[in-house]
Amino acid sequence: MHVIKQPYALFHSSLFLTISLLLMSFQGSRAPLTEVFSREAYVFEPSWIHAEAGHRLWISDAVHERFALYRYDLEADQVELSLPVGRGPGELARTGMKWMSLLPDGDRMIYDTGAFRATRYNAELKNPKIMPLPRMNTQAMSAHVLQDGTLLMNPMSTSVLLSAHHYDLKTLQPGTQRYQLPITTHPSFLPLSNFLLKNGHAIQHGNAVYLSFLFAPYILKMSSQGLVWLTGTELGVGFPVDKKNPNGMRMPDAGTHPQQTLSITADARRVYVLHNGTSLSLWKSLWASVSNDYSEVDELVNASDRLRVYDARTGAFQTEWKLPVRARLVSVHSGFMYLHTHDGGQSRIIAYRMNR
Repeated sequence: MHVIKQPYALFHSSLFLTISLLLMSFQGSRAPLTEVFSREAYVFEPSWIHAEAGHRLWISDAVHERFALYRYDLEADQVELSLPVGRGPGELARTGMKWMSLLPDGDRMIYDTGAFRATRYNAELKNPKIMPLPRMNTQAMSAHVLQDGTLLMNPMSTSVLLSAHHYDLKTLQPGTQRYQLPITTHPSFLPLSNFLLKNGHAIQHGNAVYLSFLFAPYILKMSSQGLVWLTGTELGVGFPVDKKNPNGMRMPDAGTHPQQTLSITADARRVYVLHNGTSLSLWKSLWASVSNDYSEVDELVNASDRLRVYDARTGAFQTEWKLPVRARLVSVHSGFMYLHTHDGGQSRIIAYRMNR
């Protein structure tokens, strides 16, 4: 069974607290950041970035002509490690999201949704070994391994949000199921019977996975024991529901529901959420269609300067920062923050020192 460790984080019963948080979210203090350097990166449309020591970024980029996943040294301005696109051993599919987990010995697990396959690599992305996954009734939209050997999977299911299994990292064999988290766990999850609404970002940090959604502001912290906390409910925005076809499997039409979480990252103390929440007006949509120029709409929908900060232990909302640029992706590591942005159509990675 799933375990909810901190139920007080699930519901915000105080109207005063809710109103206060909403007011804070609209104000937004300037982010305490100092720019260190900026690179016109050889990046196209990355799905996520993940920072490591030495100003290195892991980048998953489905549009890159050569690499599906690679590690980029920002200071040296070069690709250090990469996994090519292909069908051979250790290669990744051209399509689909790639999800990465850091294992206790420094190895990596990459789950490739384009092939519905998990592979273990060493720290240099060599010596690939297939990791068999538990048998389920459906494929997984994402999969991560915690450092304690718990495999968390997000299935294409109309009733289950997450499924957790023991996993033997020595023999690379799945074990017994730990728990399932049904969508009935919380009223906010019920629209996820349309499992396409599960689309969003997820990151592994130690013995936790933080899960977010593109069309709802909810953030979940998952562990080997189950749901640790749920937050984001204070924004008062839920998943979109197609009233004409409530049981249909489809994404909302463009512009009908604001995108929420664009990117998520975490350190030992905080979870940082790049939040959009901007509604696209009918006028802007029509003008983009008439002028055949979607750059303004793209920037409005797929970038943001709003960074919401939560306590990593409790899920409590702490503050909202106004970033110095409109970013599309964010990652933090060792007191530095990295933002992916489009500067006049040019893809750019900017490194900042976090001043507190």
